[in-house]
Amino acid sequence: MNRMSRLTRKFIISLSFVFAAVVLLSLFLNENFIQRYFLYQEKQEMRRICGLLEDYDGPVDEAAAELESSEDVVIAWVQNTEDNELLNERLRESFRNKGISLKKYWLWDQDQQDAMTDGRKMRIYNQEGLHYSLLVVYMPVDSYFVAVSKIIPSIDRTMSLINQVTVAVFAGALVIMFLLISVLVQKIISPLRTIGQAAESISALDYKTVEIHSGDELEDLAGAINHMSMKLKEAHESLELKNEQMKELLANVSHDLKTPVALIKAYAGGIKDGLDDGTFLDTIILQNNRMEKMIERLIDLAKMQRQQAVKKPVDISRSLVELIRDYRLQEECSRVRFGCEAEEGLTVMGDEEAVVMILSNLLSNAVKYTADKQVFVSLHKTESCVILRVENRINDPRQIDLQQIWEPFVVAEKSRNKAVSGTGLGLAIVKAAAVQNGFRCGCGLENDRIIFTVEFP
Repeated sequence: MNRMSRLTRKFIISLSFVFAAVVLLSLFLNENFIQRYFLYQEKQEMRRICGLLEDYDGPVDEAAAELESSEDVVIAWVQNTEDNELLNERLRESFRNKGISLKKYWLWDQDQQDAMTDGRKMRIYNQEGLHYSLLVVYMPVDSYFVAVSKIIPSIDRTMSLINQVTVAVFAGALVIMFLLISVLVQKIISPLRTIGQAAESISALDYKTVEIHSGDELEDLAGAINHMSMKLKEAHESLELKNEQMKELLANVSHDLKTPVALIKAYAGGIKDGLDDGTFLDTIILQNNRMEKMIERLIDLAKMQRQQAVKKPVDISRSLVELIRDYRLQEECSRVRFGCEAEEGLTVMGDEEAVVMILSNLLSNAVKYTADKQVFVSLHKTESCVILRVENRINDPRQIDLQQIWEPFVVAEKSRNKAVSGTGLGLAIVKAAAVQNGFRCGCGLENDRIIFTVEFP
């Protein structure tokens, strides 16, 4: 394994502090709490046994024999006397007869008086060198003086062994913890390094993806990185496409404006020099109208992309019929035959200006690109929406890119024949207006026919 990683060091240092605190707390509790708690439990047990002795209905010897057989105690009983030395001798003799050799034992006068006065007196005798203590409860029963005793192992020695075992267990656990942390952290670091490298590549516009199958949050993070990378790639490609389209727009606008501006300048100079044959002003007005129409298209697109829609009921049937009538009256559209099947009285909710702009631009696009001077329009209602369908025949379907056709500045006719070409803003205006109002638009090819549809919910 390579040198320890920073994450591994942080884990080990943090957990080492936790382990050290737990060990110290365990040792402190062993030394200061467990011993006292053990003695407290033993004293409570002795009080219970003494209560049984007091409540026993029978001779003392029978009660003592029964309790010694059922409880872990030794009971010495002797004839009570005020002579303390004699009482001690009798108790010692009774303990010896029961097999208990006491190295350190003495009933003090005050303990005897307390037992007689209070009914009980408890005392602990530490048997030095024998590694145990004797817990004794003195109590008078009838004419007897009873000593209920229990042997308690040396707590100090036991605690010392427990502390040694505790330290050994924690030390072993610490070593195992170091090994496990090193392995686990390495499994975390390896995917993180891969993700970090992918992030650096993404920052350098190299949109890589990572393959991590850990079944945890790291895999989720890798999935999020991959999703982000794909989205950034799409956004970058879209931005590059927009830049190319912008360059194409500038070229288109420059090309389309250059000729009108040059003609206006030339014909205006001719008028100034007295060369007008009566057609110069008409030419200037015609070229000015061309520039005005282009500027209006740009303004319409910006408006559709920027402003909020003000929706209200729009009689789309009437608007469509009026637009077709206007196109039929225009000189440049007079040779185009319109086929229209529109249900009457259909109403949709939307911005009226946007609806009219959608209809106008689709009709204008169909008129401009129709190959056989025929345009077919239908408008009908379904259970969920009103569907507009505009179709016409085209010369070369291979020139149509359905993925890009809605984008601004895309010109379908690559030859840029002025009779059929424009700035490529009409369908972009349709798309922007549809998105603004929540309409859904589509485009498809059937043999040599292109079909545009708009669904008005």
